[in-house]
Amino acid sequence: MTKNITGKTLSGFEFELNPIVLNDYELLEDLAEVEENPIKATAVIERILGKDQKNRLLDHVRGEDGVAKIDSVMEEFANIFNAASDLKNS
Repeated sequence: MTKNITGKTLSGFEFELNPIVLNDYELLEDLAEVEENPIKATAVIERILGKDQKNRLLDHVRGEDGVAKIDSVMEEFANIFNAASDLKNS
C-alpha cells in the first residue's frame, strides 16, 4: 500500500497527494505541453491535486476581490509540486 504524501505550502495550504499520480506518464505529457500551451497547466493542477483540493487551493489564494489570481495559484502549485517531489524522493 502506497502512503500518501502530505505537506503544507509556505502560505499554509495543506495538501495530500497520492504518489502514484506523480509517476503517471500522462502527467509527464501534460507537463511537456505546458510551455507551448499554458492553459494545459489547469489540467496538470487538477490531475495532481484532484478536483476538491484544486478548489480548496483556489479558495486559499482568492483575494478580497474574489479573484484567484493566476500568479498566486501557480506559485502555490509550484510549491506543492516541489515539496511533493522532494518528499517522494526522500
